[in-house]
Amino acid sequence: MPLMLTSFRVTHLALFAGVLVGLTGVATQFRHPQLPQPLISQAIAQPQPAAPDSRADYSPVVLTQLTENGKNLTGQRPSAIVAQLFGATEPLSKFGLEQLEISYSESGEAIALLTQTGWQDDSVNGVRYRVELQPQPSDIGSQWQVVWVGKQSKCQPGRGHQNWSTALCS
Repeated sequence: MPLMLTSFRVTHLALFAGVLVGLTGVATQFRHPQLPQPLISQAIAQPQPAAPDSRADYSPVVLTQLTENGKNLTGQRPSAIVAQLFGATEPLSKFGLEQLEISYSESGEAIALLTQTGWQDDSVNGVRYRVELQPQPSDIGSQWQVVWVGKQSKCQPGRGHQNWSTALCS
């Protein structure tokens, strides 16, 4: 039963600042004076479907590989966990964008879609991650645990598929 309570979209500015928009239904706009206007998007709190696609549309990421690289699969906020796991570590092109959308189900599960476009790579233009998290009981307050991760990519023009896909770019 994929009924969703709310969904958030956050640009890379808010993602790395660790901003978490509350479940208040208030729309907040994040601006950075040095970015061109087309790169600025809004954090919008409104009911939306959890995810336009399912696990079947993604290549699974092995969670033990993430933890072997020193990444933490638990934390207090889904946005902070996803940023720590997959946030852009290298600059995107001047038209690049990093966007995080988190949907919460009535059962309490969170599904995060992190989309990065404008990679400065010769074949891959962007990557999208689907991160599923579940709330965990904890003595120190609310905690979230990553339970599944999938990945898609989009190729540079002339280097393969132009839609989100699990296929490799050439």
